[in-house]
Amino acid sequence: MRKPDDAAATRNLDLDLPRSFVTVADAVSFAAAAACVHRTQSAVSQQMQRREAMTGRALFG
Repeated sequence: MRKPDDAAATRNLDLDLPRSFVTVADAVSFAAAAACVHRTQSAVSQQMQRREAMTGRALFG
């Protein structure tokens, strides 16, 4: 079986980052946001860590 292109997979995952970010900001908790976007709290947390790495800034403090 062919391994998926990592760059393409990352681009697709990154489309969820803005939606998760806005949901976390609106929900005021990672757990509540995770339920809204149908992901685990851990997955949403990892998405926010990726977003922080991309921007070089803390998103929530």
